[in-house]
Amino acid sequence: MQVILRSRVFSNDLKNPASEAYRNLSDSFINTVVPRTQTNLDDRSFNIFIVGFQSGSVVVNFLAVLNDTSTVNRSSLLTAVGAAVKALDSNSSVTITERDRCQSGLNDCSGNGTCIQQNATFTCQCNVGFNDTRPNTPGRICEDIDECQTGSNKCSALATCTNTPGSFMCNCLTGTMDTNPANPGTQCTDIDECQTGNNTCSALATCTNTFRNFTCSCLVGTTDNNPANPGTQCTDKIAFRMQVILRSRAFSNDLKNPASEAYRNLSDSFINTVVPRSQTNLDDRSFNIFIVGFQSGSVVVNFLAVLNDTSTVNRSSLLTAVGAAVKALDSNSSVTITGSTQLTTEAPIQSQTVPTLQSNPGTENPGWRVAVIVLGSVLGVALLTILAVVLALMYAKKKSRGYSIETSDIVRQINYSNL
Repeated sequence: MQVILRSRVFSNDLKNPASEAYRNLSDSFINTVVPRTQTNLDDRSFNIFIVGFQSGSVVVNFLAVLNDTSTVNRSSLLTAVGAAVKALDSNSSVTITERDRCQSGLNDCSGNGTCIQQNATFTCQCNVGFNDTRPNTPGRICEDIDECQTGSNKCSALATCTNTPGSFMCNCLTGTMDTNPANPGTQCTDIDECQTGNNTCSALATCTNTFRNFTCSCLVGTTDNNPANPGTQCTDKIAFRMQVILRSRAFSNDLKNPASEAYRNLSDSFINTVVPRSQTNLDDRSFNIFIVGFQSGSVVVNFLAVLNDTSTVNRSSLLTAVGAAVKALDSNSSVTITGSTQLTTEAPIQSQTVPTLQSNPGTENPGWRVAVIVLGSVLGVALLTILAVVLALMYAKKKSRGYSIETSDIVRQINYSNL
């Protein structure tokens, strides 16, 4: 509230709360106005607090305070204070300016709540993320809600949830990727380290993606020299990093996915065509290949050509032999060797997921098929010959009533006699 004492003259001492003039006017104002106003309002809770004095005759700024249960309204307060002030200065005037009770220090709302101004009073309300533990006096005691414990959060199942005052934070787990950085930790997907190359598998190992991790396994025919870290040190083979360009073929995105039918079909076709022909060209049955992957540029095949470490095959002969073998698959193909290593150290080249070379069920080696056919033919002729001899002997038996023959050059010695 504000009162103008027109019969008084302002002095600079009234600017200083420690001055005698300030204390005297404050005491006089309070002692005159408070008891008279309490009587006028019939409300003993009324009190005032001097805020300060300013010039314009003498302007008194003060707070008029009542219990929050008081029924005194604005009009009756103005009348009661106005009458009381007249005892101090008959020329005075009174105005009411409602004080913002939501200003700091003028309310008892929780630091985790919000003050809401309501005319000359206020109410409190707990902020979002906080629980009001005393709803009868709202917004005074507000306790943080742990959204990570209650489950009222938006974190991905592959993220950690960290509680913060009034909120929470999500962070994708190690080994996963955040696909929505604008809302961290809400959309996390597992990283396939075998596809990204972010793994420690040897070049002669298969890489298998697992949840938030990967496993390595040395290929068949190689030795794992570090069982404590499987598949990271696979040895006993010479590996040549090679690349073939199949110019007669068109690349498709399916060839990026080792699980796709297109990837498997081309891998099988390449292996089944190139391996036996290269083995023949090199006269080395230890030769084998392992597909690393395909990339565009017609179709580029990246693979490892592997030989026993005792093999005497050199780069030139390998390039010639593989080049000739690949021509059976694509007459316009070209072959290059991009590197080689004696596989006795960790990961000589960047690892990628490669299929383990295995015989497909129902697939036979052509050499075995030919061998079986030839052997069957020879045995068939031998059996027919033996049958003809036996029939001849039986015929002779009827004529001579006895015989003795040795056929040691066919199967074994056979003796017949008439009993």
